[in-house]
Amino acid sequence: MRIALVLGGVALVGATMQARAATAPCTWKESDIIDPHIEVSAQKLLMSKMSQGGSGAKQASAMISAVKSGDLAGIYLNSRKAVADRGQQLSPPVGWWDLIPTGKNSTCLLQPSAEPPMIIFRSNLSQAQLDQALSSAWSQCGLPTPTTCGYKDDMGPPPAKAECTHEASCIFEGKGNYCNAQGKCEQRECTTTLDCTKPGEYCNAQKACVAAPKAPPPNTCYFDYHCGPPSAEKACVGAVADSPNDALWKAGTCVSIKEQKACIDKADKAHSKALDACHDEWGAATLECAAKGVEAVVAKKPDIGLVPCATIPAKWDACLNDAHATWHAARKACVEATKTKVRKRRQRP
Repeated sequence: MRIALVLGGVALVGATMQARAATAPCTWKESDIIDPHIEVSAQKLLMSKMSQGGSGAKQASAMISAVKSGDLAGIYLNSRKAVADRGQQLSPPVGWWDLIPTGKNSTCLLQPSAEPPMIIFRSNLSQAQLDQALSSAWSQCGLPTPTTCGYKDDMGPPPAKAECTHEASCIFEGKGNYCNAQGKCEQRECTTTLDCTKPGEYCNAQKACVAAPKAPPPNTCYFDYHCGPPSAEKACVGAVADSPNDALWKAGTCVSIKEQKACIDKADKAHSKALDACHDEWGAATLECAAKGVEAVVAKKPDIGLVPCATIPAKWDACLNDAHATWHAARKACVEATKTKVRKRRQRP
């Protein structure tokens, strides 16, 4: 009776897999193959096999269908967390580095039986080696091979590399004096105000010669030079200039920048100290990682050194991000403080 029930269950599982395979889409798009359960190197191989057609496309289509239906848990490098977790579910548990048999480049994990099979493979394989490794592992999984689906490249060619990111690169390479929104160099009317020949014109942000705004009233400005020479140590605060629509220009106020400069210098020094602290923290973490690595080699337990080493990049990024965010906020506060003083001066009777 038990044998009959087991055989019946196996038949039911097989029928379910066949039904899933039969209802798979008739066409796989390139965007379908970009799946978190398929390693990037395996994605590229499957796309190549699908585009070439033939028996290779039939097997690739079957793998994709199995992953999408859930009959195959995934196609992973053996060092991925999903693989390590699978190894810990075995009885007894097996480390990820021991899951692929010696002398093999891949395998299909069939245990535990309650989980769908999983294809895993070693790193640093050539395209030909990876093709052979996945074919070998797929044959071990024992999953059905449905009718080959078609293939459609819906991602298109990769975007063209931008010719420029700043006007300086255009000028340096002699391709123009302006970098447009599409990353292409253009030659426009002017590069600096010296190129504008008509009196009262200046070269705006779009590299066009336009009439300069009328002279602002006393103590108001559009640019810092309206506030006098650099030796005057005054800046134009609150002005809106060089906007795409010159009608939106807004005059600012000339204010002393001594206090602002002192505030910004203080923020810059604090930023340097914060970066030094990040470097010190990174150095200490690196030393700890090295020590754990030595300990792991001696104890023959590779996973000892994984935790301290794995957290270094995230901690480093977090430390730098915090330092930069604090710095930008401090510099912004210096400018806002100056603007507040300007508003108070304007409100005086």
